[in-house]
Amino acid sequence: MLKSRTSKVVVLSSGNILTTLVTLFFAMFLARVFNKEDYSTYRQTFFVYNLLFPFLSMALPTALFYFLPVEDNKRKVLTENLFMLFVGGLLFAFFTFSIGADIFSDKFHNPALKSTLKTLSVYGIFMFPASAFSAAVLSCDRAEVVAIFNLISRIFILMFVIFIVLLKKNVFSAVASRVLAGVMVSSAAIMVMYSVCKEGSLSITAHGMKNQLFYSFPVGLSRIVGRFSKDIDKLVVSTLTSPSIFATYINGAMDIPFISIVTGSVTSVLLVDYARLYKENRVKQMVELIHRAMFKSGLILIPLMFFFMLEAKDIMIILYGYKYADSASVFRVYLLLLPARTLTFGAILRSVGKTWPILGQPLLTLPINAFFSWLLVKQYGALWAAIVTILTTYLIAIPYYVYWVSKSLNVSSRILFPWKKMAMVFLASLAVFALAFIVFYFITKQALIVRFVIVSVVFGISLLWIYYRVGWLMELPYISKIKWLNIG
Repeated sequence: MLKSRTSKVVVLSSGNILTTLVTLFFAMFLARVFNKEDYSTYRQTFFVYNLLFPFLSMALPTALFYFLPVEDNKRKVLTENLFMLFVGGLLFAFFTFSIGADIFSDKFHNPALKSTLKTLSVYGIFMFPASAFSAAVLSCDRAEVVAIFNLISRIFILMFVIFIVLLKKNVFSAVASRVLAGVMVSSAAIMVMYSVCKEGSLSITAHGMKNQLFYSFPVGLSRIVGRFSKDIDKLVVSTLTSPSIFATYINGAMDIPFISIVTGSVTSVLLVDYARLYKENRVKQMVELIHRAMFKSGLILIPLMFFFMLEAKDIMIILYGYKYADSASVFRVYLLLLPARTLTFGAILRSVGKTWPILGQPLLTLPINAFFSWLLVKQYGALWAAIVTILTTYLIAIPYYVYWVSKSLNVSSRILFPWKKMAMVFLASLAVFALAFIVFYFITKQALIVRFVIVSVVFGISLLWIYYRVGWLMELPYISKIKWLNIG
């Protein structure tokens, strides 16, 4: 069971990573092919899709994890789910084609959005049902099918769009080719889903659809709020600034792709352990596990924050080209979120059955973030949208979670954090940063790639040496499995 659960976590994480990497490669390619206005049009087109998707899908794929494993008539459950997602896709198509394209084109000050969003309307009809793929196939215990399909489909989409854009070299061709590739991949995904879920008939019932919708509705509601909470800064920047400023901003406002492997996998595994310890009334051991999780995540995330702070400008140039060097300032602000990613408070609250406070956090921070972002971006520029996001996270969201976790576990908020260990990790990372900065200063005139490689090697070797000397090396994931290092 544990192995099965772990494999599913790995497959889901790998699928998300592949999607993120494909999106990043698209951005890297298009940033070099298009000017800022066309590049912004492409990013805003799919930004609108990602914004509307939670509203119209209502997290329906999550219902499959609950209903498919226990139902004998699996095709009936799957068909009901896909039918509702298809209706959501039709609503997306109708909205974007009729009035949505005009609304977003006007609000984002980008006339080109009108044609790209109308082209995108077809995308939702196919992609909404296809969004159930991972949940459906994993629920039928075919994790290997999900992994293979994700890899092949992502590579196909990437290659197909790049090929078309190289031929046409305009933003409409980029969106149209992405839509066409999506239609082909989605059609294949639906066929694979039915080939894996063989039991039962294709019939649907209102009762079955009602049960799935009722199950997924609370999750869908939280995802709607979560999506707006996550993207409110980008929405404000799109509304109050020009497309070219948005292009610079969104490149910097990025999540580091592989970070979700660390945080997502850790959270999924800890959720089970937290629940077990809480049911056994072993709160002290639960707090110790919180400390270990925070410390081990911090060993990776805090040094990464310092490294990317130092190399932010070079990274933006490597990824997007010299015209997006200014994205580094937004990227540096976003990097300040990395220490907050060491926290597993959401998993703790879920494990003790307190799910409503999780929804309450974005409901609290969203209006505050939106108000101050709107006010400060209008007065001082786009960078303040990122700054407000950081401030609301550390001044409101984290204290909110600390309050609920300490209340739920009936412990003092002071003991929820391994203060000494985290301070030591911070100081070790700062020392390595100082050394790498000195090296960076003396090789500033070197070629960008050469400078990046040298600084990376110096930073990495110095950090590992410190970890070895203080006994932290074996705390890193996978390192303890290297036998020749395990000298203890």
